[in-house]
Amino acid sequence: MKKITLLLIFICILTGCKKAEEKTIKEQKEETKVITYKMPEKYESRPLTEEYKIITLDKDVTITSPGTYFLTGKSSDITITIDTSDTVELILSNLFITNTNKEIIKVKNTKELLITLNKKNKLITNDISTIISEEIINIGGSGSLDIISNDTGIVSTKDLIIESGKLNITSTKEAIKSDKSIYIFDTNLKIETQEDSIKSKEAILIKNGKFNIKSGEDAIKTNWDLIIDNGKFDIKTVDDAIKSDNELIINDGNINILECNEGIESTKVKINNGNIKIKSS
Repeated sequence: MKKITLLLIFICILTGCKKAEEKTIKEQKEETKVITYKMPEKYESRPLTEEYKIITLDKDVTITSPGTYFLTGKSSDITITIDTSDTVELILSNLFITNTNKEIIKVKNTKELLITLNKKNKLITNDISTIISEEIINIGGSGSLDIISNDTGIVSTKDLIIESGKLNITSTKEAIKSDKSIYIFDTNLKIETQEDSIKSKEAILIKNGKFNIKSGEDAIKTNWDLIIDNGKFDIKTVDDAIKSDNELIINDGNINILECNEGIESTKVKINNGNIKIKSS
């Protein structure tokens, strides 16, 4: 009887352990964060309309109605604030603004802010980010935008999309930063930063384009998935060149990592095609 009793107790202990283990696994699965994403559709034409309002840049401006707005000329120490429930488009055309202690474009509320680049544009800020948004930002157009910031260049708490144009960003902190996902395609992007260059908490998706990056920390970094469909990359960085905390997929592209500590870093790496050169110190 003693042997049978001991055997039953042993079985009960094992069964209890198994149930506890199953419960732990179930709890872990429930706590796992699942993020889904897809490449946004590009706007067929920009600007969205030929009818637009011209903004006079002699003082701070708050846009409270949706629509398309045209900005041009030189100014200093002004902020364009977006605060409306629907989509706003800003056309930048030969725009030059220098600010000392306040952002140039600030998005408080909108369905989406479209920044359409026409001709050459330059935004300079000191001790504060140049473009700050609490909503989705979509940058594109046939023109160019130079950003010089003694802080972060472009920062958004939601998705950040760059679908065309030419951007040249010099910053002491991150050049492009999002608390959600970053989508970049068909863009000529030149970045020089003292910290991370392109950084997001969720996914980074890159399709086509030309990238010249010089970074004081990581060049391209995400806390989630990173997908490169194509593009030409020249990267010099002090730390990691391309880093994902979850899965990194390279489907194609010419990636030339000229200087780095680690070239490609991720929990899972999948390279389907492309030409990759890495020079690590």
